[in-house]
Amino acid sequence: MSKPHDFMLTTTDNPYDPFTQFTDWYKFDMIKGYDCCGLLAREAEVNDLYGDERNEEIIENAVNRIVSRAPLMFKKAILV
Repeated sequence: MSKPHDFMLTTTDNPYDPFTQFTDWYKFDMIKGYDCCGLLAREAEVNDLYGDERNEEIIENAVNRIVSRAPLMFKKAILV
């Protein structure tokens, strides 16, 4: 079983913590039309044939690319 990510894609204006307030975070994200989960799913080309470690790397690279393209809109939330 895979572990939860230590990071998530979020937006700079979302006041909710995606780790501890996921439902509120997700509602805010969708109401604003960001769809961070969908964006990340389209950007990260994970594959069941890859191991968890490789898929985690792919997801983190996708988060980093998205943030680098629009740093005023997106940020990487880190689990502390």
